[in-house]
Amino acid sequence: MTMRAKRVRPVLLFALAAVVVVSCRDAAGPGATGYFALAPSFASAAAGIVEIAQVRVQLFRADESLALDETVTVPAGADSLALELTVRLREPDEVFQMFLDFITPTGDTAFRAGPVDVTASSTSTEPVPIEVNAIYVGVGANAASVAVTTTGATLIPGQTKQLSAEARDDQGQPIPGTPIAWASLDPARATFPDPAVGSVVGGTTPGPVLVTATLLTGPADTVSVTAQAARPGRSCRCRSSWRCSATISRSRAHRCCSRPATADRSVPTPS
Repeated sequence: MTMRAKRVRPVLLFALAAVVVVSCRDAAGPGATGYFALAPSFASAAAGIVEIAQVRVQLFRADESLALDETVTVPAGADSLALELTVRLREPDEVFQMFLDFITPTGDTAFRAGPVDVTASSTSTEPVPIEVNAIYVGVGANAASVAVTTTGATLIPGQTKQLSAEARDDQGQPIPGTPIAWASLDPARATFPDPAVGSVVGGTTPGPVLVTATLLTGPADTVSVTAQAARPGRSCRCRSSWRCSATISRSRAHRCCSRPATADRSVPTPS
């Protein structure tokens, strides 16, 4: 069986579109050749916040015997993945039950798909992709809720503030290590450069905006942050003959006068 996967994005968005070729061969010579296509999807649109390092493929026969169990490594930084796997068909158009496991660098299974019935078609036409829905089964999959634990922030353009949230079980206890996806409802006012991290950056459009913390299983919480206009600088003047050569900001005072050869010391006065 040969499975070719294209455009795999293991960090930002893991997607596997596979074409599988299954051959039936015996000592008498080659037998039937069948094909099936896979189109895995993820139940959560935020699945890309979880890094995927390996993909495990399992195929079971109708009698529940294992026909294939292969784990393939996703190369670091790769955006595509090609798999070369082989399995023997007992008969043309044999039906398999397929499972897919998506495994993190620490060896935990983050997403699981299946069981899904797949049949190796003997037709020469391109097979219709079989939709396979992967659900999150990793750390915090049993979480009942998520709560933002940081109060709202006020940000000027480009300013960053760290927000925090925690997943909780049905007893209200935190579940450390649960992936949480951050998003802004108005990127012009606030953005998250990395949706897996709660570092919010102020935008250029002033005003309040809701940001969300969402678990891969669905629960979410929101908090409001406010984007402010950039603070204008203020000029400074000197009390003596010193020459004012810079500006002074409201948030940080500093000397901005140049001292002539003959002059008394003075300090700048914001104007």
